[in-house]
Amino acid sequence: MQPFVNPLAGLASPVVLAGIGNSMKGDDGAGPAVIERVQASGSGLASINCGDIPENYLGKIAALKPATIVFVDAVEMNEPAGTIRLFTSDKIISGGASTHGMSLDMLARYLTAETGATVYLLGIQPKSVTLGAPLSPEVETAITLLSLMVAQVVVS
Repeated sequence: MQPFVNPLAGLASPVVLAGIGNSMKGDDGAGPAVIERVQASGSGLASINCGDIPENYLGKIAALKPATIVFVDAVEMNEPAGTIRLFTSDKIISGGASTHGMSLDMLARYLTAETGATVYLLGIQPKSVTLGAPLSPEVETAITLLSLMVAQVVVS
């Protein structure tokens, strides 16, 4: 069995987490759910629930002067539900299926130009994005795991 490696370990501080998604569409609400857990933990990590319109929060993110920005979002990766992957900004594909007004690669390029920050996408494989559905158990588990990862990053 391989040892667990926290994909968030070693990111340059200060870090800003930005949750993206629609909480009314099942697992699409994974990003906002992670942010809610982080904020409730009292970790002090800068975290912003961007909902499904992240472009409305660019100024707020930039004002925090982050060295690292991590978007947290449900991402179709053709993996089992709840799978977590960290993507570098060069892997954020332009024009992908998205409920957001601007593509994430455009947001990443803007924020990098504005702040000099390194931008990542922390993707969570959804099981269902059906309107009115709750978070799936697999994604709930991933959210709990991510909350623990974030706590490790803040502590170290």
